[in-house]
Amino acid sequence: MLNARHIQDFCASGISDETIRLHKIQSLDRPEAERILGFKLKSGGWGIEYPGTNGSRPAFVRIKPHIPFTDENGRPAKYLTPKGAGNQLFIPAIYTEPDLRFSKAPIIITEGEKKALLRIFQALSYWGLAGVWCFKEKGKALIDDFKRIGWKDRDVYIIYDNDLTSKPEVQKAEHELALQLDKLEVGRLPLPTANRSPMAEKNGLDDYLVAHSAETFVEQILDHALILGPRS
Repeated sequence: MLNARHIQDFCASGISDETIRLHKIQSLDRPEAERILGFKLKSGGWGIEYPGTNGSRPAFVRIKPHIPFTDENGRPAKYLTPKGAGNQLFIPAIYTEPDLRFSKAPIIITEGEKKALLRIFQALSYWGLAGVWCFKEKGKALIDDFKRIGWKDRDVYIIYDNDLTSKPEVQKAEHELALQLDKLEVGRLPLPTANRSPMAEKNGLDDYLVAHSAETFVEQILDHALILGPRS
């Protein structure tokens, strides 16, 4: 169950109560959050269970603590993954196995679970990565979740936050994901160059979609995407 603070957080991102319930998003006190993650925190927060993992023990849950976690090198992290859990692709619970394997609907891959939950333009599929490099892990070009999906003849848009142009490492991650997907025979692979939002401050896909209509999103972002190369 979500407390009032977290409900306000999700409402501000345009996420409905029905979506919150469907994805088992809940408020967690510090001991419960620490139990899930396997390490110490300074606060509790909210957690989201990845669909399709509730049959495993433990289920894959990502947590956003109230006070950002800081590692031994002083690097802050707003969102956290359980210790030793690896990476998983966040595919919202509305999508069935036939949707993944046989649909030809265009796919948007973005940063974070909240962005993937918005689905403001229903003709597209929205999937989330825990971070810009979380499409892979040690020894793998792509995590196994990508093998569940039928990629042929599907358009794929990679939409990271609008500070992409000022972060070479994020640009590198975006390009590497595009190259790996290209090997899966994606129909065509566009990368947006409009930096997600015309606003000056840092914005993600969720910020853009809350502030603009679905039509504006298509006209300003998708219609101006850079196509890496059409595939037949």
